[in-house]
Amino acid sequence: MSTLKPTGLKLRGETWHIDKIYRGIRIRGSCETSSLNIATEVLEIEKEKVRKAQLFGVRPQHTFLEAATYYLKTKKKRSLAKDAWHLEIIEPFIGKLFLEDIHDATLRPFIEHRYSTHVKPKSINCALEVVRHILNLAAGKWRDKDGKTWLLQAPMISMEDIGDTAAKPYPLSWKEQDNLFSHLTRDLAEACQFKVNTGLRDEEVCHLRWDWEHEVVGHNISVFIIPGGRVKNAEDRLVVLNNIAKQIVDKRRDNGSEWVFPSTKTNKPRFNLNNSSWKTAWRAAGLPVSPKWTRGVHNLKHTFGRRLRAAGVEFEDRQVLLGHTNGSITTHYSGPEILNLIEAANSVCSSRPEAVLRRVV
Repeated sequence: MSTLKPTGLKLRGETWHIDKIYRGIRIRGSCETSSLNIATEVLEIEKEKVRKAQLFGVRPQHTFLEAATYYLKTKKKRSLAKDAWHLEIIEPFIGKLFLEDIHDATLRPFIEHRYSTHVKPKSINCALEVVRHILNLAAGKWRDKDGKTWLLQAPMISMEDIGDTAAKPYPLSWKEQDNLFSHLTRDLAEACQFKVNTGLRDEEVCHLRWDWEHEVVGHNISVFIIPGGRVKNAEDRLVVLNNIAKQIVDKRRDNGSEWVFPSTKTNKPRFNLNNSSWKTAWRAAGLPVSPKWTRGVHNLKHTFGRRLRAAGVEFEDRQVLLGHTNGSITTHYSGPEILNLIEAANSVCSSRPEAVLRRVV
């Protein structure tokens, strides 16, 4: 083969890259080789794909890395950062594969690798679900300039059997909560104290903004209304403040930030509360680390829910306080209704019964 460099090939460091307009289509990408001969062959293959697609309607092939990159650029959702994390850990296993070559067998090495690092089936399924979603978009929504979908048909991706491996919630007793919070940094302890008194999810606490606070006219109290775009069920969420939550909010009013609980290092929203400090404190407090029990910060939401139930708060009020879907419009709550919810929320801090029943494991 001739060693003359074809137009469209550029050497960057020791690797050849393609950047060429062919038949009106721009071809770009790394040849992943330092050999000019091999790079020339790769260029010819890419040109042939374009030619066949234009002449015969052949569907151009796309790698999973291309699809994942396009997904992250075009998708808008609250949990996109988590999807990006899952894609980052699965990319070494299937990133270079064409979409039509992804199926249960080619995903198996990734699954076995995750098991070898003691990851649970539920976490593995989260990554598989992102892959499945991308393949479905490629087969049903994404189209090239000729109107052809990126993928002819999406394969059936099997999920791992969770069985009885899912960890059970671990609502805290008052004594356990006091011990746990004593091992947290002051800033993290306040955020967690707020969470266990409002039932907010992790992300809702981390991104709680001052401009979401609203005064209840005529009652000298305020509430927060979290926009549906920041809530799991996409409904605006009413957040009432019991006495403890109100004390924390009042204490933090002059924190000089847009957010109620910003990171002390960046003054921007925290990524999460379930960080290394939380995990260290959980162990230091002597709380269970058995795989049968979850150790995450979401236990604080379960704790709030259990205490509401133990205090005899009605089911409908518990739904509102925990932010569960109930079809209500938060901005339509009257002053007396909000006062009733605050009274219900205060029931979890007016007494401290210690009896907690748990299944023996």
